[in-house]
Amino acid sequence: MNNLLKINLMGDVNLGFMLENYKKGVFGKIRQKRVNPLAGVSNQMNGADINVINLECVLSGTSNRPLPLSEVMRAPAEFVQILKENNIHIVNLANNHTMDHGLAAFQEMKTALNKAGIETIVDKNKFPGEKTLIYKAKGVSIGFPGYYIEETIPPEEYDVLMTKMKEELALLSQKCDHIILSLHWGHEFTTNPMSWQINLAKDLISSFDKLAVIYGQHPHRLHGVVKYKTGIIASSLGNFVFDDFLKKNRITGLLQVLIQDSGISHTLLPCFINKNYQPEISEKFTPYIDKLNGQLHQFITSSGELTEDAWDKKLMKQSKLGHQVNRVKVRAAYLRNLLFHFSDLKPLMKR
Repeated sequence: MNNLLKINLMGDVNLGFMLENYKKGVFGKIRQKRVNPLAGVSNQMNGADINVINLECVLSGTSNRPLPLSEVMRAPAEFVQILKENNIHIVNLANNHTMDHGLAAFQEMKTALNKAGIETIVDKNKFPGEKTLIYKAKGVSIGFPGYYIEETIPPEEYDVLMTKMKEELALLSQKCDHIILSLHWGHEFTTNPMSWQINLAKDLISSFDKLAVIYGQHPHRLHGVVKYKTGIIASSLGNFVFDDFLKKNRITGLLQVLIQDSGISHTLLPCFINKNYQPEISEKFTPYIDKLNGQLHQFITSSGELTEDAWDKKLMKQSKLGHQVNRVKVRAAYLRNLLFHFSDLKPLMKR
């Protein structure tokens, strides 16, 4: 049996800092301690044919926002070299942070990435003039469409988006050997997808036999990953390089997809984000990930005890609690930072 292609898919990468980690975070570790944020998974990165991340920040020297928000989740364009040096081939920009600092910042980032030889996944629904990425490696062509589905999207807009998405998948099915669909979707702080996400994933994989992977992000937590028919459902790969406080948000995984003559298989390598915000392989979290995988498998195969309504209620309760806990920790960190960066952070006190 021939091993044709190994692809690594990873979750959210923020090379800047969150507001609660003002002037610190990943950015601080890189600038002050010369930390390589992806050093802990370098062996896995170097052993793959394609490495893909979701870039959860803007790499640009400009912003259209006032201080201090102009500094948040933004890093200099030169940080593109960090991605290049770590063998990143593709960056997903089809997310809710792409335009955080304005169109000029987005364009500077995209230009810098492309000049470094890094391809980009862009949401054609937001940028109609963009072409869908078709990436070729070892003679295999893979289409990488990407979409951001807002949590509060109106039903009529959702229907239009689904029509566009399915039309694009149909076109790519004629042009590519395989498709990896990037979806920025779902509710934050959940550990599994909502029933509507599962139903959509099952429908898409059933309708398009070249759809190899649904590659999801946004919840900031790792979801279970399962094989469904000929495709892989990875609804959220969680954080990957991120300055997050919550332990469950630091448990993550590196999804290895192997495309062979005989079909597609996957392995989810358990990782944990250390105090330097670096993901490291950690078998300690294998039982936790196995539990998530098992829960999702049971629900998808209808062998579990929960109805769709009960499943969704459980996840929404989880999301609400996650937001509450996160809010408390964020406020505490913000107050600590206020002592050191009072002049920068003072404007937010008036809001």
